[in-house]
Amino acid sequence: MRSVPVLSTALINLLRLDGRSMPDSPDRVELLERVAESRWLRFALGVTADEPMPMNDDAAIAVAADDFGRDWQSWMGYRRSLIELSPPGATAPVKFRIEGAAAAPPEFPASTFAILTAWNPGGVERGNPALNRRANERLAAHLDARMVERWPAINAPGSRWREESFAVLGLDLDEAWRMGEAFQQRAIYYIDRGKPLLVARRRGRVVKWEGTLCAA
Repeated sequence: MRSVPVLSTALINLLRLDGRSMPDSPDRVELLERVAESRWLRFALGVTADEPMPMNDDAAIAVAADDFGRDWQSWMGYRRSLIELSPPGATAPVKFRIEGAAAAPPEFPASTFAILTAWNPGGVERGNPALNRRANERLAAHLDARMVERWPAINAPGSRWREESFAVLGLDLDEAWRMGEAFQQRAIYYIDRGKPLLVARRRGRVVKWEGTLCAA
């Protein structure tokens, strides 16, 4: 029996993880077309929502698909995580998610901001809160030098993945991503005029996945 090529195997795995039906054959073109139906899988492979699937980058696509599949639960954690921020003057933290059941969106004092942290570089749990806090202090100093407003924030409060963070105003998306990447973050959140985005570098390209802002 002829073995299934590495690219096809990686794409089949992604489709299964995303709960998608399989095409009739493991043909690479059919698999890529099926993957193209999912905004999340496009994000995984570094393909924007409005561009055709790449047909001449099989090696890089296979690596991206395999990498995303191996860390599937971690990537899904970004989509499902609770985020908590404390705007100035608020009587209680504002809690929200970037994916969830339809609900009234939370009310923020600003419609555009980034969520940045220096905790757990590369999405790998550091296991040392003191090291994480020192890294966050360096990020805070960098933000203060840029003279941008920041509010305290927490990603995944109450869980083992809890990360102290900042909601940062005054950064456009490109600058926010560069800052997150400079502090070795695999992905960042960016709220763009009320539209929640997950931003990451996939297959060497900076891409965005758009969620639905939900109060929690």
